[in-house]
Amino acid sequence: MPFSTYDASVGMVLKTLKSLDAILASAEEHAATKNLNVDDYVQAKLYEDMKPLDFQVRSVAETATKCAARLLGQEAVDLELQSTFAGLRKQTTDAIASLQKVDPDSVEGKETRLITMGLGPGKTKELSAKDYIVGYSVPNSFFHLQTSYAILRQQGVPLGKRVYIAPFSSWLKKKGTKTLSIPCTLSTEPDQLKYASPFSDAIPDEMMKDIVLSGAMRRVVVTGLGAVSPLGIGVRRTWTRLLDGHCGVVSVKNRGPRYADLPCQIAALVPQGSKNDGGWRGSDWLSREGYKKISPLFVPKLLINLGAGHISMKYGFAGPNHAATTACTTGAHSIGDASRFIACGDADVMIAGGAESCIHPLVLGGFSRCRSLATSFNDSPRKASRPFDRDREGFIVGEGAAVVVLEELEHAKSRGAKIYAELKGYGCSGDAYHMTAPKESGEGALLAMKRALRNAQISPGTVDYINAHGTSTVIGDAAENFAIKTLLLGSEGKQKTADINVSSTKGAIGHLLGGAGAIEAVFSILAIHENVLPPTINLDNTTEEFDCNYVPNVAQERRVNVAMTNSFGFGGTNSTLCFARY
Repeated sequence: MPFSTYDASVGMVLKTLKSLDAILASAEEHAATKNLNVDDYVQAKLYEDMKPLDFQVRSVAETATKCAARLLGQEAVDLELQSTFAGLRKQTTDAIASLQKVDPDSVEGKETRLITMGLGPGKTKELSAKDYIVGYSVPNSFFHLQTSYAILRQQGVPLGKRVYIAPFSSWLKKKGTKTLSIPCTLSTEPDQLKYASPFSDAIPDEMMKDIVLSGAMRRVVVTGLGAVSPLGIGVRRTWTRLLDGHCGVVSVKNRGPRYADLPCQIAALVPQGSKNDGGWRGSDWLSREGYKKISPLFVPKLLINLGAGHISMKYGFAGPNHAATTACTTGAHSIGDASRFIACGDADVMIAGGAESCIHPLVLGGFSRCRSLATSFNDSPRKASRPFDRDREGFIVGEGAAVVVLEELEHAKSRGAKIYAELKGYGCSGDAYHMTAPKESGEGALLAMKRALRNAQISPGTVDYINAHGTSTVIGDAAENFAIKTLLLGSEGKQKTADINVSSTKGAIGHLLGGAGAIEAVFSILAIHENVLPPTINLDNTTEEFDCNYVPNVAQERRVNVAMTNSFGFGGTNSTLCFARY
């Protein structure tokens, strides 16, 4: 058996020993029903499920008890005692009792010898022990990867690590015992997975990719950006004007008489080209030609997923092709879902984003009836969207679109792609509260942010910037602000509120609704890539509870290694994306 080295912790070894003890106890119970000694019982193979268990459990026990001995400062364990199941049980229970008395901080991270399972008869290799290790098992249930993945994440194995997994769940499931997981050696070469257990046949080559990718989530990076916004066409123009403090909110009074009676007569519009370009009135077409002139593709073209469908057809993209429809969280959900497709091995490259074109009297009227829009700034549109400001009163509807190109890290590196940032975490939640309003405590927002950081394996204290949802509503901004401070001022967070960097770019571009999460993801990525915090324009006065650094009116140069972006929508849907410097 080859040996490998890793850093063990008291908690991890205790968990392993307790699972092992449960297996041994179960074996003893079954032996007792036959009036047999457990060793005789196993050797007689009266217990079908334990045919391979004799060798397997002894190997596991040697691993776990060696870990325990090392953590307890002992030189070795009595392997002779492990020659019987009774001795093995005693050694396990003794190790548990001893470890439970140990101060974890005094031994946390000590180097420990771990025995690794052979990779098959005649196929043993010394595996790399650089980082993390994985879990072990009898091969009956080699493909119960969801259980294994959950254990790995619980034990802190970071995303992107390729690992050897063979869950012990089939036998344990029958006995109602939790899956046994012992840290084993990290495998960086797929062929090492072929002989993951001495009790199983080699895994066919065609199955290797799925096993490797399911065993450890792949890393996802951003290699492309695109934007059309009220600040301009293209990423560079939009970003430059954002940093310079420009605003894309304008009056819509001149768009026709139907806008004149609306409470809110301003919106954030994408700059128009020539009025001679395009120009089509559906009502004129119908009245002149009748319903027979309606295109056979009229209905398909109305479908939400046709945007993704057209891109797929135009470029021949045959990977996952779907559309999220989650109100103002749509863009963020699209990017987050796409990242998971890549992380899970369903695609190597994904184009993801969001778009909105909704400047219409019905839309402005509907949001006005919800009392969601700012209505006191019709004569000074550029002052209307003022996130976190004392005088904020509602959001401004905007139009535009943004996309990102997401790519599996190794795929991007192999083609020499420019990497803007890494998408490390994605968290979602539901408020379970109200159709349009968040809880004042910001519980849903907090949960989404926590889940994104947990997914990213990043502590709150390392977050350098948050691009807030910050729509400029009285309740929404206050709830998000409370949630952000709750998260970042915790035990693993910042020391003071002034260290929390937050801004809302909706002061400059309004609220792009379904496109908001996507364009704000682009801004967060660029904040990392260019080490600058985009400003919150129109932030002139704050109240006492708004005491973070909201980057008021002027961009700030800061080193940004980790950035988060929040998106929240009607129906209580919340999403947070976490990006990091690559």
